[in-house]
This record gives sequence, structure tokens and C-alpha cells, in this order.
Amino acid sequence: MTRHGSLAGPTLKLRRAKEHLNAFERETSGFFGTDTYRAVREGEMEGSYEIVRAAVSRGGAVPVAHGLLVGDCLHNLRSALDHLVFQLAIEHQGRVLSQTEGQAGSFPIVADRASRGMPEFLKGKPGRDLKYVSPKAQAVIHALQPCHARYPDRTWLAILGHLDNIDKHRRLLLGGTALGSATWPTDAIDVTLNVRGLVKDGTEIGRIKWRGEPPGPEVDVNDYFSFTVAFREGRPVQVRATIHILMNIFVHIRERVFPRFEEFFP
Repeated sequence: MTRHGSLAGPTLKLRRAKEHLNAFERETSGFFGTDTYRAVREGEMEGSYEIVRAAVSRGGAVPVAHGLLVGDCLHNLRSALDHLVFQLAIEHQGRVLSQTEGQAGSFPIVADRASRGMPEFLKGKPGRDLKYVSPKAQAVIHALQPCHARYPDRTWLAILGHLDNIDKHRRLLLGGTALGSATWPTDAIDVTLNVRGLVKDGTEIGRIKWRGEPPGPEVDVNDYFSFTVAFREGRPVQVRATIHILMNIFVHIRERVFPRFEEFFP
């Protein structure tokens, strides 16, 4: 009996990734909602600016559970792509692949600029990963590769592959804390942000210039600043908010990758 591939399974994997992403967002919101991290005034001045620093209470380390959720999200995002290749192979072959054949397929993520040409791309492992996929689908997968970008390592697929490999083979992606956002009543103060790395206790996060006389110490500026979990890894994700990275990868796969393959399935 002829068998057809389907986007149903890969889509379920993508939805599962979103569930882990939502759980991560809830957990981090709860963590920072405990006042573990605060923005405080200590009356320290630098010229006409008052310095605002981070105050971190005990237990300021990002919980291990957050790293588990990040890993689960990344794994499902990566698996959604691999499941896609398996379904493309079923559709092209018109049958369910054997166990050996199925183990040979996965969605390649190639940042090497030498693979910009299709023949070069299909040589070696990328070609073996797509052995049972139609030439037309191979061409689409090739067109989506990071190697075509001006900065391949900064593409969402390359970042996904990099982070998933760390979580899968090395260690948990336990993040640090970074400044998430800064909002303030523009008619009352001017603010200069001064954060280039992860935030620790005593880190200067900004400087406030009050319009008029500075208010007394009873005025709390904590609501002007928010904190977020950020990656510790090197470029291109270092100090970037984890939730934003994961969300952008999810959206990229859902809106830029999957729609390119709808035509291959009945």
C-alpha cells in the first residue's frame, strides 16, 4: 500500500516546543517576580546623574529547571526539522522507510560558505542526510541553509544547531541575568543605560538625571527596570535574552521553513 508523508508530526513537535517555551516564560516571570533582582538608588552621583545598581538577594542564580526547559524547547525545535525530512522521504519513496533508512536522514544545518553551491552541499554528510528526499525538496532545504547568509552563524537555524548541540552533548544551558527592558516617565527623568554584560549584585545598570530636584530615597525606581534570563554562551547569543532567541527560532521554523514544504504533501 502506498504511504504518504505528512506535516502533522513535525507540526506537533513544533507545538510541543512552544509549550516548553511558554513554560519557560512562566517560570522566569515567577523568578523575577520575587524581587530577587531589583534596581535600587543608593544616592550615588556621577555629575548630574544618579547611579542605579542591581541588588541581588540570596538565591539569585537562575534555577536549574530553567535550563531543562530551554533544552526541551530546543530539542523539539530541532526534532521538528528532522521529522520533516523523514516525512519528505516517505512521500518521495511512496513507502515507510526501513529502520536503517530512517536513521540515515536528518535536516542538515550547514553554515560553511563552501556549500552555497548545490553540488558541494550534497557532497558528504548533507547529501547522505537527504538521500531519500526528492531533488526538488533537496533544493528547498539547500536554499534555507545558513551558508547563504552574509553572517551564517547569526541565522536562526545556525543558532538552533549550535545551542541544541551544547544541550544534547555537553551541559545544560543555564543562563545568567541581563537587563530586560527599561521604561520610565519621560516627563520626569532622563535615563542612560549602562549594561553590556550579565547583571550581578552591584552592577551599574543605568544613570538617572532628574528634571528638577532629585526626590527622596522613598521614590522606588525598581518598576522602571526589568530583568530577564540571558545566554552565557559566546557570540552570537551571548547576553541576548533567552526567551527572544527561542521565540525567533520558533517563528522562523513555523513561518519561513514549514510553509516551503506544504506543496510536497497531498
